[in-house]
Formats: sequence, structure tokens, C-alpha cells
Amino acid sequence: MLKKFIVNNFLLFEKDFSLDLSSYAKYDSHSLFVQDGIINKALVIGKNGSGKSCLGLALSDIARTISRLSSCSLGEERGYRNLNNPASSLSTFTYIFTYKEEEITYSYSKKDNGQLVKETIKVGEKTALEFDHTKDGSLTLDRKLLPELSNFALPKKMGKGSIMRLISSSKEPREIIRFIGLSYR
Repeated sequence: MLKKFIVNNFLLFEKDFSLDLSSYAKYDSHSLFVQDGIINKALVIGKNGSGKSCLGLALSDIARTISRLSSCSLGEERGYRNLNNPASSLSTFTYIFTYKEEEITYSYSKKDNGQLVKETIKVGEKTALEFDHTKDGSLTLDRKLLPELSNFALPKKMGKGSIMRLISSSKEPREIIRFIGLSYR
């Protein structure tokens, strides 16, 4: 379940914007809206131009990033970054999930055209997987933290896709990866 979301330098979000779904003080007695200590139903309201659609696009970017569908044309039409930031700056997305009483963090950064630069998976505070798209596919993988990927090997030609997309389409057991992917289908 998604616990927290942080986005930076994406459309209207010039600096870090955080949506913490574990902060629900006013909803304590509403079991319809809170499950396992996390808000599971929410409504976003605001004036026109306040960022409601941008928040929806930012939250759903993970689905476009790891799905097998062709990438969203958002980057080609408009660009990812906030226009107050330099053209060379990256848009960053961080999704923090709770999974089997563990915190799993999937984060990635993209250029203004939507091209992936780096992906990271953390289990708790430890980096389990890091893939750098700019260094000919430099992969760091802690197989102890992600035993599901003990036999995983990168293909010789990675292409432009997400490492998450590649892992989720492999035949290896991939419980954590499947969890992250299914959270956004």
C-alpha cells in the first residue's frame, strides 16, 4: 500500500511536494478511509490551476514508467520539469510503500523529455537495487535484500525501458517487484 509520495521539479511542483498518507489524525475513527494506519481513500479538491491534475499525473507516472505500454507522450508534448528550474534539472519521483511490515521505496529521476536517468529500490534504509541509465546500464543489486532476483541478469542491450519493466517481465520470482507493479495497475 502506498504510504508516502514525493515529487520534485515536475510540472507545477517546483520543489519537493509530499503526500503522506500515514498522517491521518482527523480520520482516526473513520475505518472506511484508513486501513493499516494508512489513508486508503482520499479526495483532492482545489481551485482551477492549483495542481490537482498535476498531482494525478505525478502519482500515476509510476504506471507509465514500469508498464509495458509505450511511454506517455507527456514529456514530448509539454516536458516534465517545472519551468522555473533549469532545463538540465531532473524530475524526481519517490513512492514509499508498506509491504509485509517493511518499507519499500521505489524512486527514479527523469530528464525533461521523460527519459529515465536513474532508478532505485530500497528495502528499509538499505539500497537493494540501483540502475543508472546514463552509464551503459550500471546495475547495483543486493541479492540478499532481493532474493527474488538471485538469478537475474541484465540483457546485453537494455534499451530505453525501466529496469522495473524488465524485471517484471522476466520469468524470475519477483514478489516485491510484482507488488510495486500491481499497486499501480
